[in-house]
Amino acid sequence: MHEIINDSTAIPRTFCDYCADYCKKEIPISKYFSIYNDEMSSNVDQMLNFLYYNNYTERYAKASQCVGCGACEKVCPQHIEISSELEKVAELFEN
Repeated sequence: MHEIINDSTAIPRTFCDYCADYCKKEIPISKYFSIYNDEMSSNVDQMLNFLYYNNYTERYAKASQCVGCGACEKVCPQHIEISSELEKVAELFEN
């Protein structure tokens, strides 16, 4: 199962949300990864992804507000380098 997820997405992840529970900035990590993956795979209208991201940032912290503390990465069962992946999300949606 893990290999299927890794092969089909830009940021391999599940929706377990363990990471978000430990985020000091309350960044909705899996939500941001999901719209990033949609954007990279072109499965969804690109304007919608930017709209989704902007809507999320009205309620939650932006991806760029990650402080890189690593608390989320310590509990990630997929061992994702979350802070560096959030940098990619911020680069795409915030620039």
